[in-house]
Amino acid sequence: MVPVLAGSRPRRWTAPTAWHGHFLLLFAALQVADVVTTDHGLAAAEAIEANPVMALAMAHLGSMWWLPKVAIVAFAMIAARRIRKRWPFNLVAAILVTIVANNLLYW
Repeated sequence: MVPVLAGSRPRRWTAPTAWHGHFLLLFAALQVADVVTTDHGLAAAEAIEANPVMALAMAHLGSMWWLPKVAIVAFAMIAARRIRKRWPFNLVAAILVTIVANNLLYW
């Protein structure tokens, strides 16, 4: 039995809506765009990886540095089912668009 605070209602699980799926497609596409644009910028030696976590992945995984991004997308697919408000999705999409736009400066 799940304890319920006085005056509150227990949450019911509801199926994800269509915009969850749209966000996940956008999220995956932006992750792919980030990998492609980062790889291009680094190959041209015009850019450096500013994210210390990804820089560490690049140092240890070599050309497979993008594998942690696959795990992030998988986690997002699981977590998105529990989030009902739209603002977290909009914030993540805005950050990723900014990152990809920055990467395109070195294209």
